[in-house]
Amino acid sequence: MNAISQTEFTSESGVDEEPEAESEIEFTLRATPVLDHESPRIVEFVAEVAPGSAGGTRGAAGADVREQCRALFYAVRDGIDYEVFDTGLRDADLAGSAVLEAGRGFCLHKSILYATAVRRLGVPSRLASSLVRNHLSSPELTALVGGEVFLHWYVEIQLDGRWVKVTPVFNRLLCRIYGIAPLEFEGIHHAFDPQGLKRMEFLGDVRLHPDPTPDRIRELIQSAHPAMVTPDLRVPSRGRFAGSGSPT
Repeated sequence: MNAISQTEFTSESGVDEEPEAESEIEFTLRATPVLDHESPRIVEFVAEVAPGSAGGTRGAAGADVREQCRALFYAVRDGIDYEVFDTGLRDADLAGSAVLEAGRGFCLHKSILYATAVRRLGVPSRLASSLVRNHLSSPELTALVGGEVFLHWYVEIQLDGRWVKVTPVFNRLLCRIYGIAPLEFEGIHHAFDPQGLKRMEFLGDVRLHPDPTPDRIRELIQSAHPAMVTPDLRVPSRGRFAGSGSPT
């Protein structure tokens, strides 16, 4: 399986279409099957993690909301285990509440949970995806995705009238294993490790997903990494790619 090209997902706009009947802000605040911020699990999670959120009540933006977004960032980054292998891609797996319950997932799942949680605060959010060249992956992961070019997921949230890139993905333990500093709030990716060696290179083709659907998510993953989307909609286990670096 070959690595995808930089231009494989290029479209005229690079942004998923938004309904004209709703304003951008309204559209990036509503509950959806994926960003299910009205779920009791999400309401409880936000109330517990974000100080002053008044049980998940959605309120006005400001310094307090920024701190709530920051608190949720660290809760997702370090509280949800990063794992690609044996991770679900069914409709039921691709919802913020499902990721919270599972307690694990890769960049897609963790970004879904964070985008869901901040919407509960009344902060507009949208998933974003981009192609990256990843120099951090293991041989098994490189074999799974077909090379060093990955479809990477993160989040954009609107604070103080501007869209801010947020990546609550790589937890502190994982970063320690790879010898890099974990990303902090409002950081998008690891460009260099402490020794100055390049670790992740953004290749462009950014796509914004204010209303991501499971079908659209799987379509993008399937186009980038066919081996990840199996008939049972579960990423294969690590053991299938051990040893030779190819499926066994």
